Parts: sequence; C-alpha cells; structure tokens
Amino acid sequence: MDASAPASLTKAEPMSPPPPAAKYARDTDYYYHDGSCVFLVGGRLFKIHRSQLERHSNVFKTILATPAEDMKPTSGLEGFSDEHPIVREDSVAEFRALCWVIYATPAEIVDQFTSTKADVPRMISLISVTHKYDMPGYRDWAFSAINKIAQAGQIQPSCKSWENLQQLLDLSHKSKQFELASRIQFSWIKSIEKSPKALRPFTSALRAAENSKLRGFHAQIYYTYLRANGALSARALYDPASSSIDKIVSHVTEHPSVDIGDTHRLRLYQGFWSLTQLRHRLDTPPSLNGNAQCAVHATACQPSWEAWWKDFLAEAQQGGKQRIGDPGELLLKLQQIAMKKPIANITATSFGTLPPVPCQAQIQTQVCAMKKTFDENLAERFMIPV
Repeated sequence: MDASAPASLTKAEPMSPPPPAAKYARDTDYYYHDGSCVFLVGGRLFKIHRSQLERHSNVFKTILATPAEDMKPTSGLEGFSDEHPIVREDSVAEFRALCWVIYATPAEIVDQFTSTKADVPRMISLISVTHKYDMPGYRDWAFSAINKIAQAGQIQPSCKSWENLQQLLDLSHKSKQFELASRIQFSWIKSIEKSPKALRPFTSALRAAENSKLRGFHAQIYYTYLRANGALSARALYDPASSSIDKIVSHVTEHPSVDIGDTHRLRLYQGFWSLTQLRHRLDTPPSLNGNAQCAVHATACQPSWEAWWKDFLAEAQQGGKQRIGDPGELLLKLQQIAMKKPIANITATSFGTLPPVPCQAQIQTQVCAMKKTFDENLAERFMIPV
C-alpha cells in the first residue's frame, strides 16, 4: 500500500459511534449469519467472512487487526456484532461490488467478459473500491473484462449512464489503463458525431475531460462538436452570413438543463475563429522548407510544390464545387495524397510522365509535420489551459 494512503483506511481513525443497530437494515445478499465481521456502509449492515478480505488486501488486514488473538466477540470490539460494526465511508454500490467479487461463482466471473451479460456499472464500482483498498488482482481483472467489452465497441451502452462512463475514464487514466481510456474517448467522440444536436454526450464529455485533465480529449470534443453541427462546412467558411456558429453556441449555452458557462461559450467562438483563419491561409501554398543540399530547390522544387498544392486543392475540392471547410480534414487529405503520389517536377523537360522533384521525401515529411502540428496544437485553438 502506498505510504501516502489516506488515514481513512486505517483502524486508528476516530469515527463517530453509529446509532443503535436497529436503525439499520441488513443487506439482503451479503449478510451471512456465519460471517465473522460486520460492516456498516451507507446505513446498511454487511456480515461477511474476514478471511476473504484479509486474503487479498493488506489494508483490510490492518482494519481487521485485533489487539489480542484471544479477544472474545462479547467484548464489544468493532466488527463482532450489529451493535458495534466497523464503519466505512464507501458507497453501498462499491461495497456490494466488493462483496460480489469475493463470493462470485466461476460462471458469474466469465459473464463479465460479454457485453450482453456483464454488469459494467458494478465493475466500475469494483475498480473504485479495490483501488482504495489496494487489491490489484481484482482491480486488474475488472479492467481486463471491461477492456474486452470496449474492444467490441460496446463500452458506452454497457456503462448505462454518462456519469458511469465519466467515472470509468477517470479511473482508467489514474490507473494508467491508457488503451481503455483511448477507447472510451473514441466512443464519446463517435457519440457526439452521431447525435450532434444531443447535448448530453457533448456536455458530459466536457466534464469528463475537465475532471481528468485530458487536454487533447478536451480539444477534440469542441472540434468534433463544431464539425458535426456544420460550423466548419464550406458554406459557413466562405459565406459568413450563413455561419451557424451563433446558433450552435446558443443551443449549448442557453439550454435550461445544461450547466455550460461563459468559458465554454468563449472556447467555441475562439476555436471556430482560429480554425476558419487557418483554413483561409491554406488556400495559399505555404513556403517549402529550405534544403541546402538541393541544387534546384528554388528553381524546381518550390514552384513544383506550389503547383502541386493548387492542383491538390482543385482535385480534392472538385474544382471548387465541393470545398473543404475543415482545415483538419484538408490536411489529412493532403497527407494521404502526398504519401501516395509523387510530386511531379514541372520544370523537367521530359516526354510522358514527369519525374518527381528531388525534394520529394522532404515534402512528404513537411506535409506530415503540418498534420501533426495541427493535431498537437488543437487545444491552443480553443484556449484550453495546460
């Protein structure tokens, strides 16, 4: 157990004595009359076998330690009776999840790897409580089961609520389960794309990103929401009068059931402005990076690069009939074409197909770097703090 573990995990912590046991109900599933230890959690009594807890957790060994081996249950020691339970500050759902896993049957264990049978909310509670009590075996098993469901693309519906998904993302990030965290983020982004007018996927994703301090995910949420709602369409980009950004921002910030404030509204506007300015700049070929080793860099590679850029815009946008308003989409297409098709040297005197420019590899590197820079700096466009 980490030395910095909170004092609430030790037996020495002073706790207010609970009211008489008659005020509390016994849990219907996890009050075993042959159990050896009574817990009071969230106003509910649990009586389970201490060996099941001590076997998997040094924290519980400390909590359940007795002053003397021959201590009798009649002494009034905590945990031996309903009148003197061990009080824990876990939620009932978390403690029930812990009880479930220590008594689960093999069939119940196997079921957790199938989305149609698994109880993912319970597994999330299990991860939370086993993290608290330093039970890595159970925690890692729960993560592996949820990962299996996430790989099948069923993580969002299996969580049953956005709040559960938010908690799972936070636990995954804190536990360095980065593959699962990425799948959760991907699922959330797809939900926003699928239902752009629905506010719950968008606003719950914002809360999750802010709580877990996931800056890249935070930026992707805003970016995806703008794209999905048409704010980065060609019409909005080249005809300011038709821009839907005001309607989009108003829809989010003025809805009575949504807790979105001025900061979020400002980020939507700032991101929209920054992205549209970038897209306008991309209508002009950027300068090709210098190459001192290329003798014809200025006379052949640079003009060929500029001609290729203009041809790319015409081809990708069907001669202007279907303009691409999203700079991220434009840069992605640019990268795909640059890696697939050589850039012709327009200054070469050749019959048939023109040879590629000498700086072909450098151009490919520069184009890939442009897309990478766009992705890495997306958070700055929405003024998301580090």
